[in-house]
Amino acid sequence: MTLSFKPKRIPDNTNLRYWHEGTYDGYPLMVDKGPFIGQYLEKLCQTLQYALPDYARVFAFRFDFRLPCGKPLSDDAMTNQMIQRFKASLDAQISHDRERARIRNRSSHDTCVRSFG
Repeated sequence: MTLSFKPKRIPDNTNLRYWHEGTYDGYPLMVDKGPFIGQYLEKLCQTLQYALPDYARVFAFRFDFRLPCGKPLSDDAMTNQMIQRFKASLDAQISHDRERARIRNRSSHDTCVRSFG
């Protein structure tokens, strides 16, 4: 029998705890993509709970930003402005998609993107 060591805290930020389980609050996790961070899972569950009264179907996902190595980056690459630009672009793309869906089908529903961070 082999035991594998699973750290409980993130070495670079000991305020955050790893989550190694296959589910969180009854929701399945993609364990091959983990371990996850317990505090982030908690915020994600809260966001889902706020969205469920408004929508019958809710989809949650996570983005991990990866910046290219060895290439020059813009001045704001390491600031929140990059994330704000990404979210604005995502909101615009979803809004455009919903407009196109309404043209094809008048009964299509609107949506909103909720985020936490």
